[in-house]
Amino acid sequence: MCLLPKQNVTRSCIYGGPRLYYTVNGDTYDIIARRLNITMESVMSNMKSNETATTPLAPGQFVKIPVFYPSQCVVQPYSFKYGVHKDLAEKFGTTVGQIMMLSPTYNYSSSALRGETPPSINVAINCTLLSSNYIVLD
Repeated sequence: MCLLPKQNVTRSCIYGGPRLYYTVNGDTYDIIARRLNITMESVMSNMKSNETATTPLAPGQFVKIPVFYPSQCVVQPYSFKYGVHKDLAEKFGTTVGQIMMLSPTYNYSSSALRGETPPSINVAINCTLLSSNYIVLD
């Protein structure tokens, strides 16, 4: 998976959810924050005391992600034929992390190797706050 560049992010949470990020091989809090385009500090708000931003996280565990409330996204299935999650995120105006959170066990390669039609992937679109009066669910 390609590594997203560091950005000057200011958001402390995501719009619309989901709330749980499912870790994959090579994840750290820093990488998760980049995938969600939110601050690393907000991703680390629920971490264990002995972990750092670059502590490798075991695959298959859940990390709770802060979410603006009230907010929502439209979730739409998409037939992903080629490219990477970053391509989809740019096309639909979402983040790589939210795409990964909505389809945590998606694996295009396994179906492609067997000559099967790839499964659809879920994409968050039109994510927005529903009120100017909001709180952060963390």
